[in-house]
Amino acid sequence: MSRKNLALCCKIFTLPMDYAYIKDNYEKWVEGTPKEQYNQLKEIWLLYPMLIPLNEYKELIVKDIIYYHYTCKHLIKNRCSIQDNKPEMCKIFSKDNCKKVYPSCESNCFKGNE
Repeated sequence: MSRKNLALCCKIFTLPMDYAYIKDNYEKWVEGTPKEQYNQLKEIWLLYPMLIPLNEYKELIVKDIIYYHYTCKHLIKNRCSIQDNKPEMCKIFSKDNCKKVYPSCESNCFKGNE
């Protein structure tokens, strides 16, 4: 089983920043604000437009860090529709990343791909 293009973890994932912060960061990037004047997020031009906040989920707190739930607008029929142009965070996502936030997860998303 190949994990390529399955996008199983894109259905729901967490980031340690809320949507308002990400939106503000994106708007500063669009306005051309020098990145020295704010903490520019990596690949903000890809990150903000793809996020859909999942407000029905309560924030997670892991080791004093608050994580917010999201899904991806590029997830279509359980497939990544931007496979060749996806952000770095998607390319490097692994079971270890997932287990840091969801230590009790027993998902088989990565079965046969480790």
